[in-house]
Amino acid sequence: MEEKKFGDLDVDLSALQENPQCPHGPTLLFRRRNKDGSVSTKDAYYACSAYRDTKECRFHLAFGAKREAVKMKQQQSGGSKKRKRDEMLEFHRPERWLDDAEVAYCARCSHILAEEEVSGHNHKEVQSVDPRFPTRFLLPLNENQSEAQYFFSKSTLDFFLGLVQSQKVKRIINIGCPRLHEEAISSSVIKAKSFLLDLDSRFAQFFPRKSFAQYNMFNNHFLTELGHADFKSFLGETAPEDVLIVMDPPFGGRVEVLGHNLRQLFVEIGGECRVAWIFPYFMEKHVIRELPSLVMDDYKVEYDNHRKFKQVATGAGRGSPVRIFTNIQPAASIPHPSKEGYWMCADCERYSSRENKHCLACGVCSSKDGKTWRHCQTCAKCVKPDWNHCKKCKRCHAKTCLAKAETTEDGASFKKRSWKFSGGKR
Repeated sequence: MEEKKFGDLDVDLSALQENPQCPHGPTLLFRRRNKDGSVSTKDAYYACSAYRDTKECRFHLAFGAKREAVKMKQQQSGGSKKRKRDEMLEFHRPERWLDDAEVAYCARCSHILAEEEVSGHNHKEVQSVDPRFPTRFLLPLNENQSEAQYFFSKSTLDFFLGLVQSQKVKRIINIGCPRLHEEAISSSVIKAKSFLLDLDSRFAQFFPRKSFAQYNMFNNHFLTELGHADFKSFLGETAPEDVLIVMDPPFGGRVEVLGHNLRQLFVEIGGECRVAWIFPYFMEKHVIRELPSLVMDDYKVEYDNHRKFKQVATGAGRGSPVRIFTNIQPAASIPHPSKEGYWMCADCERYSSRENKHCLACGVCSSKDGKTWRHCQTCAKCVKPDWNHCKKCKRCHAKTCLAKAETTEDGASFKKRSWKFSGGKR
């Protein structure tokens, strides 16, 4: 069980759907932990689950506030820039150009221009684009930490398309995975139907209602009732075992919130379906705590527009720290690209990365961070190659060990994140 410390913020999910709402659905209730480990209501407050940037949503309300204050906050919340963009996109539904190979698109306005609009448009950022593949030309929302986007690389996209084919699912639910969605619905090879759940309203002008709904993964909220109805229609009578959820959330998101909302989706689907949850390897114990049926796969997820989460062309370095947590069984049924160094471990009955060697003493391929780990006889487990056994601590650790860095179970250092990253992308 994870140790809770004084001052930590807990998220109360006991009555999420009953919490006051901002434009992005039910807010989250945060409570601060006391020195004795109990949770205080003194400084508790509600805040937007999706955004920490007040330009996007200004909702912040003390717990126990009067009903009048709640109504006032609801009227005041929501960034004017984002509201204007959403209202504008409602007039540019995709049905008008679904069969067009090229359309005019303004990068500054972030919307497609009808033929009659092009000649009178004042911006210079107008270009001809293929509306079937919006992630190839949309500017990623990475100007702030509340809605920054990263799109799968070609190799990672091929991996997921291969995964979909191998599992022979009938429905794919892409949560925050627009590039996989656009490829799936455009592919003649993929037989499964795909549905995109994403908070980015720009996709509404490229994908028809039957395959897209604006959705907040941090409170399991559909921004329109019509979008929720379209999602239910997409699921139909499909059995849970025929559904695959691929979820690529912001890496600073609260894991307990994401896990809670996935379980709520399972209820709507009719049971636990197959899941591919994309998250950093050092968050393994947190993910498994929320969904014990998930296991971390060795595949390294890469993004085109992120300098750290890319293939290392020189072969140096450890590659991307992003992994897939999945309940797909058997693990050997997930195809991995041998040209990238992945190999089938007969003992583990799963694929391992190039540097991950099988340890006979531990009985597993033990590496997790892109290095080749070694076995410590005293600790009776594998550790990182640059760790040494410390007689004083009676365990292995790095030379600079001990004090100031917060570490995960496997020793990866990272700064503690606050609730404010709940809507941030990486």
